[in-house]
Amino acid sequence: MKIGIVILDMRPGLHGGVGIYIQSLLEAISEYEQRHNFFVFVSSSSREYWMYRKWPRHIRFISMNERSILLRATKYFLRFLGKDSQKVDEKWIGSKFDSLKLDVLHFPSTIVNTLKFKTPLILTVFDIQHEYYPEFFSQWVLNYRKKWYEPSVEKARIVIAPTEFTKSTLIDKYRTSPEKIKLIPTGILRSFQIPSVEQINQVRNKYDLPKTFLYYPSNPWQHKNHARLMAALRIYGEKYSDIPHVILSGRLDGETRDSISLAVAAGVEARVKELGFVDQVDMAPLYCAATALIFPSLFEGFGIPLVEAMRCGCPILASETTTIPEITNGAALLFDPYNPREIAYAIRKMIEEPEFRSQLVKNGFNQVKKYDWDNIVPQLFSVYQDTALSTKA
Repeated sequence: MKIGIVILDMRPGLHGGVGIYIQSLLEAISEYEQRHNFFVFVSSSSREYWMYRKWPRHIRFISMNERSILLRATKYFLRFLGKDSQKVDEKWIGSKFDSLKLDVLHFPSTIVNTLKFKTPLILTVFDIQHEYYPEFFSQWVLNYRKKWYEPSVEKARIVIAPTEFTKSTLIDKYRTSPEKIKLIPTGILRSFQIPSVEQINQVRNKYDLPKTFLYYPSNPWQHKNHARLMAALRIYGEKYSDIPHVILSGRLDGETRDSISLAVAAGVEARVKELGFVDQVDMAPLYCAATALIFPSLFEGFGIPLVEAMRCGCPILASETTTIPEITNGAALLFDPYNPREIAYAIRKMIEEPEFRSQLVKNGFNQVKKYDWDNIVPQLFSVYQDTALSTKA
């Protein structure tokens, strides 16, 4: 088969969970599926970031910057007349896809950047959070999501949902046919393994980590619920006195929201440390150094840190909402993320009961097998093949 994968401006390790998913998807394809030809569509600005390794011959990167002089002139003329030139771009991109006569085209990042192509489309949708929490988004972002999300789902021949929860939201809000949705979980990089003691100690020294701490890797978006986490730490201090250290990471470049200001407001800033966006190679040692992963998120389409923590033997305490119970399935201590007092109680139980932590780790090692690419790739290629065959029939 000839399969297109569209990532455009996405860069490895720099776009949160979706970026990690795309990178691990390409890594898995490079290892498992050398019988097929893959055309990976990237923007000219992101291409260099994907050249961090030598890719096998069956994977070809195509930069979407081969613009003709006529196309540029047409766009300039439309802008001169005060008209929207975006549709010209969309038509050009769509024609580029169709010109390669691909069997299927996979958009793995929830939206389709243009609807103007005929190649059969497979779309991976992680979440439609704005349909449930519109207050978490600016008006511009809401308008953008409303313009692209539902039409993208409608355009797709097949929609891949990583969880039953995400599948249910598509049926609930977009009235998507259940038969159109295929449930395929997200895998993580094969290189993401338990590090050596030496590697863990190196990361401890690099970031000057305390002996015991809770770890929370996430950009401080509103739904990540940092404010209630800080409130829980304040309550913990009032009830139990010795507030645990919390290490934060994952803040994206250009992010204006600040977790430390929330810690200051709660009076717990002395126990909270922000590392910013850390190197991917440091993530596994951070999980292994941590006493537990704390994950108070209000809304998740998947939750890759949960899988990473289970892979590394890091116990989890997390929200009882959305996909989290489904992903962890007995490998996490769950709490009500809207109740800081309950979060504080869960933290206390996790810290004070080592045998309980050990049982969660054991459960996590069993659960994480579900997210091995060895199991996921055959499911994915079955969808590719079935979509291509149904189109030709």
